[in-house]
Formats: sequence, structure tokens, C-alpha cells
Amino acid sequence: MKREKAVIRILITSLILCLPLVVTAQESIFFIGQELGAGARAIGMGGAFVGVADDYSAMYWNPAGMGQIKISEFNISLSHNSFKNNVSFLGDTFESQNNFTRLNSIGVAFPVPTFQGSLVFGVGYNSVRDFEYSFMVDNFNPYFAAYQDWFLLPEDAQEGDVYTTEVTDSVRQKETIMEQGNKSLFSFSGAIEVQKNLFVGLTVDFLGGKDEYDSRLDEYDVLNIYNTPLLEKSTVIADIDRWYLQNQIISEFEGTRFTLGALYKLNRNARFGLAVVAPTKITIKETWQETQEEWYDGVDESSNYSNEGEYEYRIREPYSFSFGGSVNISRLLLSGAVEFKDWTQAEFLDDPSVSGVTKSDINMFMQQNLRAVTKLRLGAELYIPELQAKIRGGYYKNPSAYENSADQNIFPDKEYYSGGISFRVGRTSIVDLAVVQGSWKRQVFDSYLQYDPEQTVTQTKEDISFLKVIGSLSFQF
Repeated sequence: MKREKAVIRILITSLILCLPLVVTAQESIFFIGQELGAGARAIGMGGAFVGVADDYSAMYWNPAGMGQIKISEFNISLSHNSFKNNVSFLGDTFESQNNFTRLNSIGVAFPVPTFQGSLVFGVGYNSVRDFEYSFMVDNFNPYFAAYQDWFLLPEDAQEGDVYTTEVTDSVRQKETIMEQGNKSLFSFSGAIEVQKNLFVGLTVDFLGGKDEYDSRLDEYDVLNIYNTPLLEKSTVIADIDRWYLQNQIISEFEGTRFTLGALYKLNRNARFGLAVVAPTKITIKETWQETQEEWYDGVDESSNYSNEGEYEYRIREPYSFSFGGSVNISRLLLSGAVEFKDWTQAEFLDDPSVSGVTKSDINMFMQQNLRAVTKLRLGAELYIPELQAKIRGGYYKNPSAYENSADQNIFPDKEYYSGGISFRVGRTSIVDLAVVQGSWKRQVFDSYLQYDPEQTVTQTKEDISFLKVIGSLSFQF
């Protein structure tokens, strides 16, 4: 029997982020993905590069450091991401994985001859944030069926009719989520030595990128509990064999970012750097599609429904302040950096396309529930002259921007450990390899899977690991 969609208002963004509240779903756009930065060498040192910044990647970390470049440099690199997720659901654990290889960076830095000091320019493309994510569960759920919030009304339904469904629990649920994409920067940089050993620089980034999200849910009446055909004038839906729901969304990002940097060389062995990223306005265009299909007992054909749309909104990230230093001890380079960002100053600039929710609601939530955070980065690099090679290690801690523990379960602190090696190929070429690994745990309220009503713990617990490998080739000319 053909059925039409009920009027069930569920915000597409909250479905995507699997959060129970519209407001918390909206502001989460600031925190999705892993932003590890640019440059194999810098990432191999944990991103502790604002006080080093002496190669092509300085345009991202601290543009002032580009003033240290004496020879023109062309850089190209590829990266490979591996995202693994072990999800605990109703006593079982399910593993999923998402892998992706992409262009990580390409660009050039070139010094301009001067009578004194230095003047260096750079231009390039850098992929700085990854959106890879995966999720999969497949189990019998005795407590909940998502169909009860989405069931379709009979074709002869009249206005004012109140329909209910008996399909509320005891179904097999299979949910998969795959997400991939990146945020990238097309950058123009310049640096100048304004006085001996003091450099200042500016990078203008044209921000872009895309995040592709795909969520699929199957529910099966494996026990054949719900097999009562719809009776005439009945208002109770009690027949379902299989129900399928797919949500797809593509988010496209666009904006302009400005980074101002300064670097001072105290002596041959010590440097200090400062970088300030101005508040960045980002326009996000989201295109979504929802597809449903139902199969009933004793009916050969399924019932189909689809809907699609798009909307656009703007957000603004707050100031970011980074400070770092480095010191050479014989053949060992040690570096450290901190980055401060007050997320209470993040802002939605437009009302979301959600009935009853305004930008003021979301901005007030962020002021009350987010906090200022300080990221910590540590790095080391050892030069081995016998091999003309350098080995590196690093550590990066990214604290949660949320105040309360419930939200921190969804967006937890993240820690990354990195390493790398570089060696020369001939006199003018350098090969850099870097590996960075992070792991964290999180608990998510999933509006499709719900939870045991007799318990207070979240039903889906995720144990996540993320591995990124970067290979870079630089030519000096």
C-alpha cells in the first residue's frame, strides 16, 4: 500500500551530527574534522613551527618566517588519511574505516634581491583540515525503532487525523556513516626584514573546501512482529518489513583569512615567533537530499520518498594567537608553541533555516557553553650529518572547546603524536616524510539508535584512531 510522508520536522543538521538539540548541532560546524596544518616537516614536529618557520609552510604557521628563506623553493606533497572507529552498541563492537589520499600542498616561495635585509614572497595551495569519518553498527535493538519518528501516513489520510505506530522497538538496526573532504587554503604571502633579525609577514588565504556526508539506516522486522495490514479507517500503523533512510549532505566552504606574523632571531641559535589570525568569516552552502523506502509484508513493491534542498549561512571564527620559540643545541633543534583561541566569541551571522531557532539562540549558547582554549605543541629535530638526514618527533594537544562534561563526551580532548625524516637527493632536492597519529574516545547520543530508557548512559561509544602520512618533495633553485 502506498503511503506518503508524515509531517515530521527534524532538522537535517542535527541528523548529520547525531545530536539531540538543534542549537548544539548548529554550532558544532566549528569543530568537525582534524586541522593539523601544512608542511611535512612542521607536522612531523607536532606543528611547533611558529618559532621556526623557515620553509615554504611558514605561510601557514607564521608568514614572517618566510623572510629567512634565501633560495627559491618549490614544494609539492601528498597525504594519506586512515580513520578507524570501533563503536560499542548494545554490548557488541563494530569496526569501520575510511581512507583517502589527496594533494596536500603545492606552491613556491621566492626571495627578491635587496640591498639589505630580505624580501620574500610565496604562493601556494595547502590542505589543512581533514573531514574523514566513519561509523557502523549492526545489531538487534529491543528498546527503540527510529521508524516511529518517521513513519509514513496512508494515502487517504485526512487533515486532523492522528496516526500512531506500533513499530517502536524490537528491530534490527544497521547504520553506516561515511564522511570525507577537506578545508584548503589558496595562499599569498610576503615577508620582509624590517631591521636586522626582525621579520614581519602577512598571508592572505582564500579559504575553500568541501565536506561530503552520507548516512544510511536500515531497520528490519526480523522477528516478524509488525505484520498487521492497515485496516480501513485504522489510525494505527502496525506493518513494516524493512525501512531504509538515507541522508546526504554536501557542505561547501568559502572565505578569506588574514594572518599577521612576526619573528625575531635572538642569536644564531634562538628564535621567537608570533602569529595572529584575524576573525574569519566563512560562508557555508549546504545541499542535502533525503531518501526513504519501505517494504511491507505481502506487498511486492516498495514505497519510495525523496526530498532535497539547499541553504546558505555565514559564521565567524574568533581571533587566534600563536606564540612559540625554538633553540638549537648542537645538532638538535627544540621547539614549542601555544595557540590561544576564545571560542565564546565565535558567532553565527545569519539565522539558520530552522523554524523557531535564531542566530541569537545559537550565539547565546556558545557564549554560555564554550570556553577559551590553549593548544600545546612540542617538537624536536635532530640532524645526522653522516647521513645528511634529519629525524623529527612531535606532540600536539587540542583541548575541547566545551565547558561541561556531557558536551566534552561528544567533542573530547585530542592528542596527536608525530614523527618524520628528511634527506637530500642531490644538491637541490629534499624529501620529507611525516606520520601523525591521534586517538580519542567519545560518546554520542544518536537520534536513530536512541538508548535504553532504563539507563542513563549513551548507547553508542566510539574509540577512534586517526593516522595521517605525508610525503613531500622540495626543489631549491
